[in-house]
This record gives sequence, C-alpha cells and structure tokens, in this order.
Amino acid sequence: MKNKLLGKTFLVLEEIAASTSPLSLKLLSARLKMHPSTLSRITGDLVEAAYLRKTSYHDFEPALGLIYLGQRATLNCYFPKKVNKLVRAHCQGTKIKGALAGVFKGCLVYLYISDSDHADRAGMPFVNQPHTSNIALTVLGVRHGKKEALKILRESLLRNVPKLPLRDNLRFYSERLDALAEKGYSLWDGKSYWNVCHPISWQGDIFGLSLFCGSDGQLSKEQLVRESSRLAERIREFLLNKTPA
Repeated sequence: MKNKLLGKTFLVLEEIAASTSPLSLKLLSARLKMHPSTLSRITGDLVEAAYLRKTSYHDFEPALGLIYLGQRATLNCYFPKKVNKLVRAHCQGTKIKGALAGVFKGCLVYLYISDSDHADRAGMPFVNQPHTSNIALTVLGVRHGKKEALKILRESLLRNVPKLPLRDNLRFYSERLDALAEKGYSLWDGKSYWNVCHPISWQGDIFGLSLFCGSDGQLSKEQLVRESSRLAERIREFLLNKTPA
C-alpha cells in the first residue's frame, strides 16, 4: 500500500512540476486517473512538506521545497561538479556556446547551458520536443538504437507538426542517426546554425554534450567538430577516472 501511494505521489509531483500553470484537483484526477480523495490526501501532505503550494482552494503549483530539491540535486549530486566546470571553461575560452543535458520522459533536462536565453533552465525540464533537438536525437539514438529512436521521433512529429511530410522528415532523421552511428557524433547542419552533439555515458545512462554557433564565419563546421570532440574526450577521460573499478 505504501509503495503504491509513493508511486502516486511521484506522479503528482511530476505532473505539477511539468505544468506551466497551477493545476486543479479535478484536472489532476482526469490526467492521472486518480480518485479525488486520494489526490486530496497526497497534495495536502505535499503542501505541509512545502513541496507544493496552493494558489487557490483546489489549485496547486511547485513550492520552494520542490524547486530547492531539484536545484540542490543538480548542483551537488548528479554529475561530478568538474564536468560543468570543464564545459564552462571551454565555452568561455573559445567563445562557443555549449550545453550538457539528458532526456527524461521526452523532456530535455539541462545540467549546464551557456546560452543566455536559456541559462535559467539549468536543472529544469525544458519543453522541447525530441524532433527539434540535436541532443535528444543523439541521446535517443545511442540509448535506444535507430529503430526505437525513429519511432519516438515519428511520434513527436505526428503529435506536434502533423502537416509536415512525414516520409521526408523520417528520411532526414534516419540519415542523421546513420551518421551518428558512423562518426560517433551528430551534426545539425542548418543554413545559419551548426550544432555538434557527442554522447556522454555516465552510470548506465546517456547524455548529450553539445557545442553550437551560427554559421556566420565565427567557426567553420570542421573547427566546431574539432572543438566539440576535444571537449568530449576530456570529459570522458575525467568520468572514466571517476568510475569505480
């Protein structure tokens, strides 16, 4: 009974944390298929523990306790601190933007990002669909393999941009996944934007290290690939030495 209640509590936390606006008990009940009385008990306990706060009598949003929990975990526990320092130092030294992220339930979760537009998202889910992200493509391709990655990308396309030509887009992603398997990195080669992402393995999961810049003469594609490869190797070497024998 306790395990079932704990599982339901996590579902409530995840649903409220992922929402861009407060959620009511009625809406939570419809989304999670839980009885209102169960939800009332769970949300009451979470409010008392300062993980949720009431915005009205039946509406809830994340409280400071939940935000603090996520920030502390990101800053102190998940990746060794030096990894973020390595990425930050490389980005500052080369004037190239960079990011380190994982994928959880279809959302990017940044452990580091230098882009000033998204700097406040570090450690928080960034609502970015898999088909729009080079990091997501890299993580999915390495974690699941080409067939399953294409399935996830297909679902993302159908859900978000159903009017786009599906066959052409899947061919595009298929070619990029093939290149990832062959070269060990994924290159997003846009008309005005380049993004190189390398997979980083840590404690049984896959993350994406991405360096990106505009194709306006700051760097050539080849230089961006070299810089990203150099940083990826430094991080892998560091993590290898941190992994218990």
